Amino acid sequence: MLLSGCVFGSTGLSAQTTDSVTSACLRTAACYTQTPGEEAILPWLSRTVEAARTTHAVMRLLDAAQLARIEELLVQCARRASDEVERADEVLRGRSPDAEECRRVVRRENGRDVTRAMDLGNKKHAAALPCIREELVKRFPDHVSLEPRYQRDPDTGSWIRLDPVQVAEWVQLGLTGRLWGSLAPDIVIHESGNPNKLQRVYDLKFPCPEDNQPRWGRYSPEQPHFPKNQGRAYRDALLGGQHHAHLISPRGVY
Repeated sequence: MLLSGCVFGSTGLSAQTTDSVTSACLRTAACYTQTPGEEAILPWLSRTVEAARTTHAVMRLLDAAQLARIEELLVQCARRASDEVERADEVLRGRSPDAEECRRVVRRENGRDVTRAMDLGNKKHAAALPCIREELVKRFPDHVSLEPRYQRDPDTGSWIRLDPVQVAEWVQLGLTGRLWGSLAPDIVIHESGNPNKLQRVYDLKFPCPEDNQPRWGRYSPEQPHFPKNQGRAYRDALLGGQHHAHLISPRGVY
């Protein structure tokens, strides 16, 4: 039985305890209507509980203004990191490299050429993380995860975040094969306290030269997410196809 339509004057309501209000309502025929199969709920209490539930659900996810602020802070951190690395570089001394410098091979690593663009990008990426921890994680500690790694659960088909301690242990022991097919975005925004319910996914990119358009990395044919690029893999696997993943560069959000 659902009780609805109970009306009290402001003075009468405030002067009574919850129990007396309940008793009064139950003794008043006009105070309720009956709906078979439903529990008896005081209308004002029902509305209060529903409002509380709605507010709680909203608070667990960040709103549009908070997400916009996060993106603004991410761009600021990317810009700051880029400037710091270029100022510290003995050759650049604060200027940005041109296209020829970006293409120059600076060393060989793991059997492949490392260009100036790749080297600077790695340094800028590392320099941006402390800023992001300071600006984002302290402001939204329950909603932000940095460099998490997700893997598909073979039993449920869901993508879940792996325990970072476990990941570090596998890497240390050389068991990287256990991470085959996993995804590791740079920044994840998620439901409060629940990194498996994602709102946004971002990767940091530092184009070289700086006026180049940032681009997602592409998977090679032997990799499990081929022929998708990183952004499409993040969208389909981690965001359920509902949102696009975004790139953060010193020039903005893409």
